[in-house]
Formats: sequence, structure tokens, C-alpha cells
Amino acid sequence: RGFDLLGVPYDGQSTLGYPGSRDAPERVRKCAGWINMRIQGGRIYSLERDEEIEVGDRLFVDRGDLQVFPHDVTATFESTARGVSATIEAGRVPIVIGGDDSILFPVAQGVHASLPGRIGIIHFDAHLDLMDYSERQGRYSQSSGMRRALELERVAAQDCIQVCER
Repeated sequence: RGFDLLGVPYDGQSTLGYPGSRDAPERVRKCAGWINMRIQGGRIYSLERDEEIEVGDRLFVDRGDLQVFPHDVTATFESTARGVSATIEAGRVPIVIGGDDSILFPVAQGVHASLPGRIGIIHFDAHLDLMDYSERQGRYSQSSGMRRALELERVAAQDCIQVCER
């Protein structure tokens, strides 16, 4: 099993005045570029074990950015959900680096579509993102990702953890 990095350079739902999060995937890649160079001959040193361990050459694969549609939230969400599903169905774990908070929902959709059983979410954010609808943001926004995820059939609040809320 390995990890696939998927970028979603989208901030079309940053309706409250903080655009720019579309640049996050590129910036994270730049900062994390050292990860794969540490793997040599399919092995990496484990500080915890004080030994080299076999990880293979595909432990961490950057799959690039998923297709986004700056003026079409539905198409962007569908593309994101498909990308997450494809990674899981290939037997790998998606690591999604997004733009704005709205992509929580399509990521949850992709996981929900690809895995059986109950789905839990660990959500790191300063806000709960439980808004249902607002005149300014609509139904799918940076403020409603967790709310929409909780509407999925196998996602329940008791299986979710929210961290860092103010």
C-alpha cells in the first residue's frame, strides 16, 4: 500500500474574501519535495526502529492536480470525488491537498463511494463548517463541507472528530 498525493487547486468557494488557497497544492509540493529523495533503493531509514525498512519505490506518488473548473463547483466536486475513488480502488491511500474548505465534501464522497461500512472524518479547521445554506455562499461552500459530508448515508457525527475549532 502506498500514498497518492492529489492536488485540488480550487478556491471557487472562498466567498468570504480569502482567495488564494488554489496555490496550496503547488506550495505543499515545494515544501515536501524532500520526502521521495529520502527513499533510496526502495528503502528508508526508520528513526524509531534504528534500521532501514523496505518501503518500495512507490510509497509516496504525486499524481498531480485533479481537474478543476473555476466557475463550476459541481464539475469540480465530481472530478475530486472521482480522483479520490480511483486512488482508493487502486489500493492506495489518497492525500488530498486542497484549495478551499469546500473540497472536504467531494473527498468524503469519493471515500464513501469506494469503501464499505461506516466512514469517519477527522476534520482540522478553525470552523465547524456546518452551515446548511446562506444567501452569500449557497449550499456548497467553504462553510458547509462537514454539513454536506454528514448527509452521506454512512457518515455519522459520532464517527467524526473536529480539531482546532475556535
